[in-house]
Amino acid sequence: MTPKFDKFVNNLVLKYGKKEVGMGMDVEKEHEDVTHGDKLKTAKIAAAHLKERPDYYKRLKKYVEVEE
Repeated sequence: MTPKFDKFVNNLVLKYGKKEVGMGMDVEKEHEDVTHGDKLKTAKIAAAHLKERPDYYKRLKKYVEVEE
């Protein structure tokens, strides 16, 4: 990873927690057609969701589990 990516993700982890950021990075891999595998772009997508709702991925997981 790059220092810019590391710094960005570390700041996200400090603000939202390792688990939530990790879930976000996993979920947002689905946008690889847009990010072309750029992890920083993936992290920025996750950050946008977390900024709107800090428990976005926790809630999403519950919603997806109910649907299955």
